[in-house]
Amino acid sequence: MNGQLWGLWQYHNSFAGFLVLCILLSVGMATGDKRRDWRLLYDACAGFLLMVLYLTTSRGAFLTGILGLIALVLLAPHGWRGRILLRVLIVGAAAAGFTVLNRVTWATAVLNADKGAALGTFVTGGADQSNDTRVHLIVLALRLFSEHVWAGTGLGTFPHVWTAFEWVPDVSRRIDPHSFFFRFLAETGLLGTVPLFTWIVRRGLHGLDRVFGSCEDMAVTGLWAGTLAYFLHMCMDVDYVYAVAPAVLFLCLALLSTRTVTYDLLSRDDRHTMVRHRRISCLIAGGLALLLALVPIQRGVASLYALRLGGLDPVTKAERLTDAVVRDPGNDMYWNLLGSTYASALAGGVTGPVTDAARSAFVQARTLTPEDYRPWWSQGMLELNLKSPTALTCLQQAERLYPTLAGIKGWLALAMVYVGDDVPGAEAKAAEALAITKGEPYAVTAQAFCALARGETARAKELLNGVARQGFTNTFAYYGLSLCYRAVGDTAMERSELVYSHRINPNLVEAMARLRILSPL
Repeated sequence: MNGQLWGLWQYHNSFAGFLVLCILLSVGMATGDKRRDWRLLYDACAGFLLMVLYLTTSRGAFLTGILGLIALVLLAPHGWRGRILLRVLIVGAAAAGFTVLNRVTWATAVLNADKGAALGTFVTGGADQSNDTRVHLIVLALRLFSEHVWAGTGLGTFPHVWTAFEWVPDVSRRIDPHSFFFRFLAETGLLGTVPLFTWIVRRGLHGLDRVFGSCEDMAVTGLWAGTLAYFLHMCMDVDYVYAVAPAVLFLCLALLSTRTVTYDLLSRDDRHTMVRHRRISCLIAGGLALLLALVPIQRGVASLYALRLGGLDPVTKAERLTDAVVRDPGNDMYWNLLGSTYASALAGGVTGPVTDAARSAFVQARTLTPEDYRPWWSQGMLELNLKSPTALTCLQQAERLYPTLAGIKGWLALAMVYVGDDVPGAEAKAAEALAITKGEPYAVTAQAFCALARGETARAKELLNGVARQGFTNTFAYYGLSLCYRAVGDTAMERSELVYSHRINPNLVEAMARLRILSPL
């Protein structure tokens, strides 16, 4: 259920930070509005958002929300501070009551309690995998910054360094430092970080001027406190790769800076001129900062759109990519795509010049970026179709570079049993994949092949039918079903499964060889 709440945001922490911003804005608007019905509406919105925030289980959002509330209270006029605290207590109590009475939130209460206990353990010096990983990633970001002080390592490079050299066994964590500031510092150095964060701080201070210049406009105060909490949350727990997060931050900073606040110093016309000029410069600066923050995280992504590869047949796509690598031979993404295109152009499960060209493209891609797991994984899938021992080497290397990705572990488990006949090793690797992602299809397929190797045909058929019901793209699942039918002598069903496997992927060598034998039947 929780995942459905933050689908647009990609990450529950960024969604929780936005909820805190909206809650503080609602409280400020409810405090400052003189209309009773509107105050009731704002209070209801704040209460509802509090309940949703509870479901996100984001400890960072809870902490920064408290800091934002403190800022809101301190910035409010003296006579209104008690009013704000009383309003927050009433709305919070109502939201807590509805949350406790709702059975859906009972499981969330256990998660929040466990996370709170883990945070307490971490603060007192104990081990907490989640926070330990965050600290480890921040330390790595600082180390990269110390090695590339001026220009950083380049946007989008942090995950490669992390997966290649710095792994903590925390299977639930993404490969980012959970910090807008620290990742940006490592990837852009002083030349990128100082201008952007100087602009953010200046916009925040201009917004604070507006708060002091219009003390009774509590909506502005709530927006400023919410933006402060949101910015702090991004710095401690949200990465810039979640594209909605920086967009919301820059929008709020622009809103806070579009009006002058020194009403007693300037005439109305002077204020109008100052507002207009400040708004234009603010929007220009915010737009440039937004483009910098949302730059594609892999070099060459923007130019891929110019290639217009969508919907093309493999031959035309290979031609365009071949031209692209001639123009930009140092672009690893082009080489990786070219190898995958060559692999998709193969047919009949045979080797030849196209196979060699695909291998050469993958080799070139990983030579350019040896820390990238994707060329190894792509070649490993190609070699597995050909039942080549190279598949094990490629997939093992891909797993070393990205040890927390269940998909790679599933493919490696399948290669271990299909190519290497290592049933115990394949079962252990499949168990690792399933511990990360329950029901990972290729890990389940590997378990089915292990069952076939032990002669447990019924068990293998049950597993493979489950995989086939999940999706219709796993050619090894249908090939495995054909082996199950072959074991019981059902040639017609065996051929049917092989035909379907051929339609999905005509490059599985053993499946195509068996289909050619059965084709006269």
